Amino acid sequence: MAQALLTSWNAPDVVTEVELDAARKSTAAQVNTRVSDIATGNGISWMQLDEALPMPLNRRDPLVELVLKSSTFMDALNRQPLRVKGLARGAYRLRIDGELAGTFSADRLAAGINLAELPTPMTRQAASVHALTLQRTGIHNTRWRQLQVPLQNSQSTELLTALGALDELEAKLITDQRAAAQPQPHRFELIPE
Repeated sequence: MAQALLTSWNAPDVVTEVELDAARKSTAAQVNTRVSDIATGNGISWMQLDEALPMPLNRRDPLVELVLKSSTFMDALNRQPLRVKGLARGAYRLRIDGELAGTFSADRLAAGINLAELPTPMTRQAASVHALTLQRTGIHNTRWRQLQVPLQNSQSTELLTALGALDELEAKLITDQRAAAQPQPHRFELIPE
């Protein structure tokens, strides 16, 4: 149902998109990101500053995995394609910020992989933002449902103090949430096996 709503609201299907030409050390496409410092040698490396984060999904949860296999969610709302053409034949380890994200053939990289399906620093950042969002909405809803509405006729100092304290906590969580969502540069490396 969420997918249907987001699609009807014209939510974009692409988180970020990058296409590189390793032979020319150039960027063929970049959407919602900025690619810089492309270098070749033992494989190819580059810096990337994304303007969006993927949807953080717990793919170890069997129910989440079932939903993903039973829907078009990843194609409809969580595409983060990376295509690298012009690589010599063989297998390549993809490292992001020094962490292994996966191993792929040159053909598969040329066709494209979806980074949103991999354990990446961007997915962890999105999960951190999501956790702060849940905390913030939990505080907001608790304040409203447990104090503000049930005690709306009370003007006690204690109630006003409690509401004020929860407002301050929510404001702090909003600040933390926005800070956690800021774009982070990432170093990508494709290293031959």
